[in-house]
Amino acid sequence: MPLTKVVTDESGTEIAWSLSTSADHVWELLTGPESVSLWLGAVVEGEIAPHASFTVDHGEGTLCRSKVLTYAEPRVLRYSWEFPDEPPSEVEFKLESSGAGTALTVSHSLPSDLVDSYQNGWPVHLTFLEAAALGEPLPPSMFWKLHATMSRLSSTRDSEPSHRG
Repeated sequence: MPLTKVVTDESGTEIAWSLSTSADHVWELLTGPESVSLWLGAVVEGEIAPHASFTVDHGEGTLCRSKVLTYAEPRVLRYSWEFPDEPPSEVEFKLESSGAGTALTVSHSLPSDLVDSYQNGWPVHLTFLEAAALGEPLPPSMFWKLHATMSRLSSTRDSEPSHRG
């Protein structure tokens, strides 16, 4: 997993990820309806396009409604993020060419009481994105298994004493 940075504070979470594919390919994965279903969920309404609205089914009818706020192909994609049981938030994807690949930064600005609930989900979504980029999509049934692993790793890391020399 080419996770290069995770920063989480009371305003949200930011994750940097390195992908061994072009920015154009990553952009297609972020915006193409069939591609989005490989790493985030099924686009069941609308489209990911300039000034458009769309709805993603994250499984079992769990719908997230979004409006595209920034669509600067193939560098920046930002949209609102609205689940029925949460206050609205925003997600931004920034792509930068890096050697033969792409450096992807995902920033999710959200209320402080929701930060913990997203800090493990985004690395799992990005693992699915990476697998799709490599042409080997993961089965959706793996999402919650990987999420549970990330949660265990995160809680272990948080409970370990710090060793400073």
